[in-house]
Amino acid sequence: MFSKNLHNQLRYIKKRASIVWVAMFMNAVFYALVPFAIPGRHLPEDKQVIYGLDPIFESPNYEIAFVILSFGIYICGLFFANVTALTLVILGYVEAQLLALTTELQNLWEHAEIFYETHALTIHDHNIKNKIKNIFINECLKEIALFHILNINIIRKFEDIFRGTKAVALISTILAIISELLGGIETTYLQITYTLVVVFTETYAGQKLIDASIKFEKGVYSCNWENFDSNNMKIIATILPSAQKTMNITAGGVTVLDYCCFFAVIKFSYSVYNTLRLQV
Repeated sequence: MFSKNLHNQLRYIKKRASIVWVAMFMNAVFYALVPFAIPGRHLPEDKQVIYGLDPIFESPNYEIAFVILSFGIYICGLFFANVTALTLVILGYVEAQLLALTTELQNLWEHAEIFYETHALTIHDHNIKNKIKNIFINECLKEIALFHILNINIIRKFEDIFRGTKAVALISTILAIISELLGGIETTYLQITYTLVVVFTETYAGQKLIDASIKFEKGVYSCNWENFDSNNMKIIATILPSAQKTMNITAGGVTVLDYCCFFAVIKFSYSVYNTLRLQV
């Protein structure tokens, strides 16, 4: 059952990562192909002049500049799409594990009943019946505790590796949104769409991890532990404190990446844009 629930959750994770990867990469492709839809000679960014290729709209400077810019867009778009998809897969796997473990906890007593009816239905002694159930529950709880510890270690390693990178990315994203707003949405609509997708994807993955962690905590408390024996109650008491520490990812350890962070980035960027717009 755990394997089945995990694979069902992983299908959504795969679909989520695939959609984001395609959306980000196709945005970069459209950005590179826009000049073909405009009459005359145009580059993805006409105001960007490459050193040594001025005048840039005369041959062969135009062809060289177009190839350089297109190649740069392709590399950057592919790089960001791959890194974002990797983040979604890693965090999504932990999310899927937590949701599958939550389902296991919620159905633990029911599964113990099924185990007893399947393997020991002929035993009618009430004490032996409860002992058999608790042996089954004890083995399940040990595996659940082990999986939870592994998930915590995955998030800790992810934080250690990407904490600084996330902080730099968040600051860069804020600066990008401000500059894109100052440049005018009518000319930077593809860039600002790409930037918003990047920041929303990061915060969305963080929020889903938080939600799954909260569900796991509730699953631990609602697993019918009052029916367990003392040994199994002790295991629940051991799992619960770590389950109450909500898993999350941060940008430099300063701010948690969640929906609140996304709206804070948008609000702050727009406030700075309004201030600079009045000064320029």
